[in-house]
Amino acid sequence: MGFLHVLETVEKEEISCDELYEKLDEYVEREVDKKDAARIMPLMREHLDTCPDCCEEYEALLHVVTESEEIKNDG
Repeated sequence: MGFLHVLETVEKEEISCDELYEKLDEYVEREVDKKDAARIMPLMREHLDTCPDCCEEYEALLHVVTESEEIKNDG
């Protein structure tokens, strides 16, 4: 019962948009490198799932990095 009580009292952590933006490049690089970014950085994934503005930034950065990787691999 003690362990369950601890789990119930642990507050859910969240990150702000500013905190997400500071680490967004790292998150995108992990995704591009297929390193399961969502598992490694779950608070980032959760924020992206709930914040349309940050999700838009993420998708734009992911597109740029993906395109850059494709050009690098083709050249």
